[in-house]
This record gives sequence, C-alpha cells and structure tokens, in this order.
Amino acid sequence: PNLRMSPQPRGRRRLRGGLGLGLGLGLGLGLLASAMGEVVRPAAPSLASIRANLPKIELHAHLSGSVSQEFLAEREEGFKPVDVVGERSLARCFEYFTAVGHVITNLDGLRAAADHVFEAVAAERCMYMEMRTTPKRLGGASLEDYVRTVEEAAAVVGDAMEVKLLLSLDRGKVDSLAAAESRVEEILALAAAFPDFVVGVDICGDPRTKSVVPHVLPALCGRKAAFEGLPITFHTAEIQDDPESLAIIDAMYAGLNIRRLGHACYLPEECRRRLLETGDGRGRKVGIELCPTSNLVAMNEIPDLTHHHFPLWWPHGGEVSITVNTDDAGLFNCSLSSELRDIAEAFDLTWGDLVELEEHAIDASFHPEPERLRAAFRRQLAAQAAAPAPGLTPEPAPLPPKAAATVAAAQDASA
Repeated sequence: PNLRMSPQPRGRRRLRGGLGLGLGLGLGLGLLASAMGEVVRPAAPSLASIRANLPKIELHAHLSGSVSQEFLAEREEGFKPVDVVGERSLARCFEYFTAVGHVITNLDGLRAAADHVFEAVAAERCMYMEMRTTPKRLGGASLEDYVRTVEEAAAVVGDAMEVKLLLSLDRGKVDSLAAAESRVEEILALAAAFPDFVVGVDICGDPRTKSVVPHVLPALCGRKAAFEGLPITFHTAEIQDDPESLAIIDAMYAGLNIRRLGHACYLPEECRRRLLETGDGRGRKVGIELCPTSNLVAMNEIPDLTHHHFPLWWPHGGEVSITVNTDDAGLFNCSLSSELRDIAEAFDLTWGDLVELEEHAIDASFHPEPERLRAAFRRQLAAQAAAPAPGLTPEPAPLPPKAAATVAAAQDASA
C-alpha cells in the first residue's frame, strides 16, 4: 500500500514518550524524550530570524514558477493574480507557467526575469541555489544563448549567492520516444558546453502526462553512461501513480544516475523502504526534495500542512537527505524562509533542526565541491551565532549533537 498520512485529525505535533506523531515511526528530533509526560519543545524560530540568520540552500526551484506575480503584472497587460493555494488547483499551476511564457519571449525578458528571481532568492540569505529551467529558442536565439543569459544573471549575484543550473526535460512536451531522445541529446550537448555552470538534470512537467514510462525513462537509460557525470533529480509521485514511481526507482537501481526525488508525496511504501535500506544502490543517500506549499496543493485531500509527509522521512536522516525548498515561489507566493518557517511550525522544529535540514541540503546538492560549500555554510553559521542580525536575539535553542559539532568546527576553523 501507499504511505499516506492517516486520516485522523492531528493538531500541532508534540512527541510523547518517543512515539513519533502517532505513526509509530519514532521521530528522534534531537530530543531526549522522557518516558512519561509531554516533551515541550521551544517555539519554532520566527520568520524574521530564519530569513536574517540562517544560511540556506535551495535545491528545487523552477525559473518560470519563481517569477513573482508582481513582475508579471508589470509586464503583461490584463494579468490577474493567481491563487492556487486557496483553491488547491494543480491544473491552474500550469496555466501560470503559460502566462510566464507570454512575458519571457526573448533574451531580454529572460534576463529581466532571471535577475528578478536571483535577487529575491539572495535576499532570503540563500547562499547556494540550483535553479532549474527548460532552455528554449527565444526570438530566434539558440539554446546556448538561453543558458548563457541565465549564467550572466547568476554572475551578478555571485558575491551573495552561488548559482548553478539544472537543465530540465519537460515530460509534458514529450509525446514519443524520438522526442525524448532528441531532448536528451540537447541536454547533454548543453551540459558539455557549460561544464562550470550546469551541474545536473531535472525531469519535470505536468505529472498527469503519462510519458515517463514509455518515453522518458527509455531515452535516459539509453544514454546511461553519459549521465554518470551529470546527476538527475526526478519529480516522483507528485500525484499518485505507483507504476511510474516503481519504474523510476527500478531505473535508479539499474544504474541510471538518479540522485534526488522531487516531492515524493505518494511514494509507494515499497519504494520508500528500498531507499531507506539501500540508498541509491551505490552506497549513497538519496535526496528527498520537499516543497511544503506546493505539496499541499498537490495533496488536496489533506487539510493542512500538519498532515504533510515530512515525518515519514525526518526520522531517517541517516538514510536519506531531507531538504525543504520552494518549487515555485512566485506561483505559491512563498519564500525559502517562509517554507522553512511553515514546516517548523507544523512539526515543532527548533533552530537546531533547521540547521540539520540545511546540512542535509548540502549532502544532497550537486555542487562540484560540496565540502567547500559546507565549510562556507559553517562559517556563516558561526558568524550568525556570534553576531545575529540587528534587532534579533540569537536563537536560544540548544543544538542537536551534529549541529553543535557543525558550529564548533566552524568556530575552530575561523580561530
């Protein structure tokens, strides 16, 4: 059976006697739970403190969906704000991407959109971002021109935030094996042309389009060797489709270099168990990209974020890398800081837990030098502890052992 959140109502999570969320999973959130009574955790960190004091990693963000509604309204006459969160409409999400396409019609529009998105993400104190986008031939320009334009925009914010690129293959635009193979060849050629900027591949698009099993996976597996140096993140189980989910996991264990799964809202228990027991089959942890607000829209049968599937993964940080991301910050009217705050409030996470999540994101990243990224993260974290942003007090929650070691190592390194 699929792992779904059980239907009984739940309020804010409190851990009792080490039993995790009534799921029998045992959360182990860095607490020493007493055998009796209720474990009262500190209040979740504030949005202001998360935004100002926590260095962040963004691994799942689409360029088109990250363009704000204000940006679109300024550039498209008649654009009306879209609310897909209140209405919980997955179909309207893809209408939004169409509206973005009406604005980004040439390289100038692409550059303006990329500048806008990168500046907004950097303002959230995001230190590393893997932006994903589907290169297009805009106004007669080449695919190389598209990638180069995004790269130039990324360079502008380089002092504040390092940006790398994931090249997207849109399953919704694939209607045959030949089309999938052609797209794969384009992606491989672009990755070879921009080796310092492109770090991976994203398989995305409308999950209602049934092209993954007959077309996309065979095309990827046909060039399996070429992806050894170009890891894949795969949108998986965003809606319920057990045969597709199983096919993706089987392809990973057959040697396709899938390193992360996006959303995993309806992942079958068989798949989850395999990931926890054997990782990617090569001794590496698989990254799980959670996008709280986006997942809430896709999982329209759950009443609120406290029923999110986060607790199915969080107790197993030693087996998988759990990350929190935005997906489409413009569409969902969210930010990386607000997504972290919302998941912290839903599951009573502390400052130390949020630090752990960012460590997980570093583990899961496709960064070419992850230890350099980790060292920079720890330096920033140590600096925050010594001098929090003006008007904000240092977060008082004691850090879990791993996070405490993180700060101590950073302080030793900077001494």
